[in-house]
Amino acid sequence: MPTPASGMAKPMMDILKSLDPESLILTVNRRLARTLTRLADQQQRAAGAAAWPTPRILPWESWLEQCWEQILDHRELPSAPTAADTPRLLNPWQERLLWERIIAASPAGESLLQVAEAAKTAQQAWQLLQQWRLTLTDADLYDHEDAQVFYAWSNQFASLCRKRGWLERAGLPRFLRRQLHMEGGAPLRLPKRIWLAGFQRHTPDMQALLEALAPFELTMAPLAIPGQAGQAVRCGWSSSEAELLAAARWSRSLLAQSPEVSIGIVVPDLEQRLPQVVGLFARVLYPGANPSRLDPRSKIFNLSLGAPLTATPLIRDALLLLGMATGTLSRPRYSALLHSPFWRGGQEEWSARSLLDDRLREQGLLQIRTRQLRREATRGDRHAPPCPILAATLNTFLHHLFPTGPAEGGDGQPATSLAPASPSLWMERFSRWLALLGWPGEGPLSSGEFQNISAWRQALSLFATLDPTSGPLSLTAALELLERILAESPFQPEADTAPIQIMGLLEAVGERFTHLWVCGLSAETWPPAVQANPLLPIDLQRRHGMPHATFTQESTYHQELLQALLESAGVVVCSHPASRDDQPLHPSPMIIALPEADPCAPADGEADPPLSEGIDDYNAILFDSAHTKTLRDDLAPPWMPANGAKVGSGVLKAQALCPFQAFARYRLGARPRMEPQPGLDPAQRGQIVHSALTQLWQQLGQGQADLRRQSSTDNPVVKAAVHVALEEAARQWPDPLHPFLRQLEEVRLNRLLTAFLELEKERPVPFTVQKQEQKQTLTLGRLTLNLRLDRLDRLADDTLVILDYKTGASQVKEWFGDRPRDPQLPLYLLALADSAPQKVAALAFCQLKAGTCQFAGLAKEEGLLPNVPHFQRWAPDCADWQSLIDRWRRVLTALGEAFLRGEAAVDPLPQVCQLCDLSPLCRRHERLPLPEEEEERA
Repeated sequence: MPTPASGMAKPMMDILKSLDPESLILTVNRRLARTLTRLADQQQRAAGAAAWPTPRILPWESWLEQCWEQILDHRELPSAPTAADTPRLLNPWQERLLWERIIAASPAGESLLQVAEAAKTAQQAWQLLQQWRLTLTDADLYDHEDAQVFYAWSNQFASLCRKRGWLERAGLPRFLRRQLHMEGGAPLRLPKRIWLAGFQRHTPDMQALLEALAPFELTMAPLAIPGQAGQAVRCGWSSSEAELLAAARWSRSLLAQSPEVSIGIVVPDLEQRLPQVVGLFARVLYPGANPSRLDPRSKIFNLSLGAPLTATPLIRDALLLLGMATGTLSRPRYSALLHSPFWRGGQEEWSARSLLDDRLREQGLLQIRTRQLRREATRGDRHAPPCPILAATLNTFLHHLFPTGPAEGGDGQPATSLAPASPSLWMERFSRWLALLGWPGEGPLSSGEFQNISAWRQALSLFATLDPTSGPLSLTAALELLERILAESPFQPEADTAPIQIMGLLEAVGERFTHLWVCGLSAETWPPAVQANPLLPIDLQRRHGMPHATFTQESTYHQELLQALLESAGVVVCSHPASRDDQPLHPSPMIIALPEADPCAPADGEADPPLSEGIDDYNAILFDSAHTKTLRDDLAPPWMPANGAKVGSGVLKAQALCPFQAFARYRLGARPRMEPQPGLDPAQRGQIVHSALTQLWQQLGQGQADLRRQSSTDNPVVKAAVHVALEEAARQWPDPLHPFLRQLEEVRLNRLLTAFLELEKERPVPFTVQKQEQKQTLTLGRLTLNLRLDRLDRLADDTLVILDYKTGASQVKEWFGDRPRDPQLPLYLLALADSAPQKVAALAFCQLKAGTCQFAGLAKEEGLLPNVPHFQRWAPDCADWQSLIDRWRRVLTALGEAFLRGEAAVDPLPQVCQLCDLSPLCRRHERLPLPEEEEERA
């Protein structure tokens, strides 16, 4: 029998026409097997057959496993001869876990940060040794520390497999060869003819198995997949994104010209660029539509590689639901669950659960216990109604986990359903828990979601097979392992053959198209850099011709791949990006000989190019084709306060910063969604400082004389005030104010208040604190404001000083202008001036920041407060104090009247938009920036 290397290749279509049950085609991958099966079926239909046997077309790995199953079935027959037990074939994940256990228990494993990645590399190194039929020797290990470590791991791996009767996948060809050489031969149902399709080269292990089939009566030869002497061109594009976009537009144009075309798009790094590829092709081929909502059978393009199962909403939410059994959910997890439609009540209570999420965010909860979530679901307030379905579902779930009822905090003996167990037992528990929680929801499921559930069950079945090599797992370890399996399981919804096939490099080998576009053929990436296995000596890999070990080998291999691709279609485009990260790129030397041409240029005789810029910008097309009329609507209905309702000073500040901001916040009630952060946010810290200062002056007495009698360091009054303020904060924000963070905050506040008291002692004019947190009412025209003064001091001459505590940035210049950015203190002055216009002698910020404690403001006279000048420094055109008061009254009254009239133009002051949290509502950022705005940002 001729060996595969010397056998005569047979024409593919002739073989497919005469394919019978005694013939077997072995392919290099599953994709080629599906393609040949489809072509064989087409041949039968073309011949007029109404029914035919399923052709035997299998990937190499599937055929090896099928042979092993035949031997296993034969050994289980009562009449089978007694022989050594057939070993148990490990699946890839069983092998991976065995490697992980060996590595984690080894001395070298203690220093590894990523044991799972090391296990994957070790598994690949072992497969290479088996495929090349090699063993490591002392000479190979000399002066190679990593190889020595791997040698110890591999010896333990082989020893465990022998002891437990396990067979690793890489050893399957070796096992089958031994069976073929046994007396009487192996009980294999071998075909009479074997054709090999798509193999560029054979590993020594594969070649040895094929040669072991020589004594049997069968013929073996390569299957010649006919090539096409097509036209090939090369082209360059400005970037990788522009390259993909051009390929998508080229595909769209070809489909528009002829629906019968078959188009291949080869993206060598498809796995890394999958989201970008899907986004660009969807944008061009499904303008104005959401491709995830389309029926898979109607899709124009298909990908050889799907997104991981963990990226699909249905599977992602299943993992989130199971995570509730751990007892604690982080902020992103509980937020995602409350917005998930894939469990009981997810659609019916969607609105209420969204409001519950807002309430939990406002509490600053970075994480929440499952029991606490159940309690919060039963509560309701004016902002968020209760969620009874959620509460009942969680109650049932928790009762199942803890039938005896653990302590409220979750302490006590673990429930039986949470005890460490084997993966198969965890699979049963997980399925039961999801049923209790109502997964996958109560709404209708799409075709893709039904396939999601099928893929989930397959992943669970795989997870359940890991008992032999995993050992008992805790709940956390079981969930992590299941998530890893799902993350490495690509999901691609089944669909009929699409006219556009997007593939990785190896998936394209053996395929045939009318048109093919190969991306990424730059000199820097084609051929790719050498990537030898780091656990095997590089000399050993080079000596035996292992893949990815030498540049010459890589260059030859990728030249053969490229040549195979050039023969895969009648028209082939080889493209490369011209730059990446501002670095110039050049075409690969392997395509430099091809003629350069623009595949997107119009053909001869065409008036317009088939690919115009913007063909995929569906929104722009709709907008440009519409007959629009511009309507400027900056005036809302006038605001009439109900029953004399009052607002705070913030409304005038917002009206000054941007009229639309005032309208959105105080008329529409718009507010940003809180995003809890570790520790206290600036607003919470400011409230604690205010509270501590209020407590401090209540305990100190009311005068500067009392203050000067206090110690400058280690002041017990300061400590007591800080302690009371932090106690109040801990009751209000228990989660952000963790005991450790509270200790740090206490040290910071003691230093800050001590420094501020030293500043108060230096004030040149004696004072007493007359009032704190004083409520005032101010009427400006038709608008009535509620105000609260932080502090009011009385000086020796019976005049008053208005003080406002500030822990953030503040500037006196922001009090002035027709639209003052911060009118708070001028409003306080107007409120007191109504009753005692000449009593107020100064108004100032008390700036309390680490390293900066000072006053900032203005006064009727110099020297009333440190660093506070005469008011004419800021208002030189005001002749006296009353003139300043009158100006502020006029400006602030005008702002109030503008708010009442409903003036709501999107007209921000400079730099206001950078700090505004309402941009999703006003959408000003969607406009092109005006020249002055560009200068402002610069």
